[in-house]
Amino acid sequence: MINPNTLTPNFFTAPPLDSDIIGFSPNGAEIYMPALNSGIRAFNLSTGAANDFFFDLPSGSAAISGIAQRMAVSPRQAFGENFIPVFFTFFSPANGGVAIAFAQRNELVSSPPMRRLIGTQQIGPAQIIGIDLMSEFALTGHLDEIRRQTLTTSNVIAPAGSTLSLPGVWSKSDIVFTDEIFRAGFE
Repeated sequence: MINPNTLTPNFFTAPPLDSDIIGFSPNGAEIYMPALNSGIRAFNLSTGAANDFFFDLPSGSAAISGIAQRMAVSPRQAFGENFIPVFFTFFSPANGGVAIAFAQRNELVSSPPMRRLIGTQQIGPAQIIGIDLMSEFALTGHLDEIRRQTLTTSNVIAPAGSTLSLPGVWSKSDIVFTDEIFRAGFE
C-alpha cells in the first residue's frame, strides 16, 4: 500500500498462499486474499492487522473447497430492498471447479464482521467473475472459456447461458464491463 501524496510504502506481511488479491471489502477498509482450508484472509488497510475467516454455509448449500480466486460486488440493489450480493469464486485444481459463493454486502462490513454466506451454486469451473452494470447477468471465466450466468432473485446465480471459447487464452485477471465507454463512442 502506497500513500499517493508522499509515495511512502507501507508493507504488510506475506499472504498465506502464493496468490493474488481477491478484491477489496465492500466498504474499502480491507483487502481479501486466499487463506488455507478454503478461507479468506482479510487485511485491514489502516492497521495492517490480518484475520482469516471461514463461512458457515446454510443447510443444503454446495460445499466450498479449493482456493478463493476473485470476488465481485453487485453494482446495484437488484435482488430486493436490502440485498446487494457479493460473489466469490473458488477453484480447485483437483476437481476442476467448485461453487460460486455469495453473501450480502452489509454482512461483510458489519462490526464485528458476520462474514455469513447466503449460499453457493455449482456452475462449473470459474476463476474470475464480472457483473454487468444492471446486475442482470454475470460472466465467469476459466482457462479458454467465458460463460454467461443469469442473476435471478430466486437462485441469485444460475448456470443458464452460452459459452464463448477463446483459443490460446489460458490466463485471465478480471472481467470488466465498459458500457459507459461504448456509449460515449469509444470502440
